[in-house]
Amino acid sequence: MTASSRSALRFALSLADPDTADALAERMVPQLLGVLSDRFGLPEEMVEELLGADPVQMRAALTIDPKEWLMAAAETGDPVVGRALWHAKYRNDAGYQEHAIEEIPGLLAALLYAADLADPRWYEADGLFPLFYEELTGPCSWPS
Repeated sequence: MTASSRSALRFALSLADPDTADALAERMVPQLLGVLSDRFGLPEEMVEELLGADPVQMRAALTIDPKEWLMAAAETGDPVVGRALWHAKYRNDAGYQEHAIEEIPGLLAALLYAADLADPRWYEADGLFPLFYEELTGPCSWPS
């Protein structure tokens, strides 16, 4: 989906009355997920899971500030979401990509504050903590 078609979809849904927009959103879930994935910089499956696969929520998410939405995602404290946030490049209001961890103050702190650090997924080879370690020390083999 191109930037202009993403904008057209957002614009069309914003012009429709709420009942019509909700009905259209139900029919356009794959397209909405593509637009939201691009907007928030997260995989479509994760966006769908975080929004509860609800087309009405997906439509509403089209108008929310990406920084606000990503902060709410961080507040889940989920290690899989944390890894995705580390790599997320959301689209700002001008349409440019921004690296979420660098550009959203307090995002990493919110994620870690909400985290259950006893969850082993944080420490797995593809978890966020080995990424932190590698960022600080360079490539390494994280203990299993």
